[in-house]
Amino acid sequence: MQSYDQYFQPDESEEERRKKEIKRNYEKAFQFIIIEKLLEQFTEQLEEADFDSDEIEQIKIEFAKQPIFLQKQILSIPAELRTRNFPLLKQQIVAGTKQIQDVISTLKEAGKKGNCTLGYHTTNRDILPSGERWFIRGLESDDRDNLARAYYSLDYEHIFRAKPAKFLFVVRAALNDESHILDKTNNWGRASTLPIIQRLDLQEIDNDVRLRFIDQKKQSSEK
Repeated sequence: MQSYDQYFQPDESEEERRKKEIKRNYEKAFQFIIIEKLLEQFTEQLEEADFDSDEIEQIKIEFAKQPIFLQKQILSIPAELRTRNFPLLKQQIVAGTKQIQDVISTLKEAGKKGNCTLGYHTTNRDILPSGERWFIRGLESDDRDNLARAYYSLDYEHIFRAKPAKFLFVVRAALNDESHILDKTNNWGRASTLPIIQRLDLQEIDNDVRLRFIDQKKQSSEK
């Protein structure tokens, strides 16, 4: 015969669902913050390419219409390519061969070719541009490939934290590129080189994620 306590033991499946919901909310907070940070840089580089404020506003409105996975694809263009491609896009708009609404569709198509998205690489080493190029070179030997590789996660949960790290480098993860090998179990990828999109402070990002998570939880409880 079952005891009174057995009838009222916590439902393990419910506890698991609660944990998964917390992870999902942390991930949502992280993605929001990363996209916000990259969009700030994206806007600055449009300004440097002589897009005026009205054009930039139109581009941002079009960007906001996209689902999250396409926003990440659009923002996956590396820093070095933005420097070259944004002025070219501006020239095409001035020449009348492209419209301002074509900017997002052009970047979306560029990201779609390699099924590109955002990857996250942590390190204590500040990696500086080499001429016009800015990338992470694989330094860790991987026995599976017999090559030196650089690693990245595809989400917040699996960001590498086994070693102290000051920097979070957002990199271009080309999921359809044969040079990128994915570990789908752990949401990890590796490649010989990783084009850098932006360098961020990992501790600041963690703090921002925590604060946004708390804010989301508060807003949810007030509904």
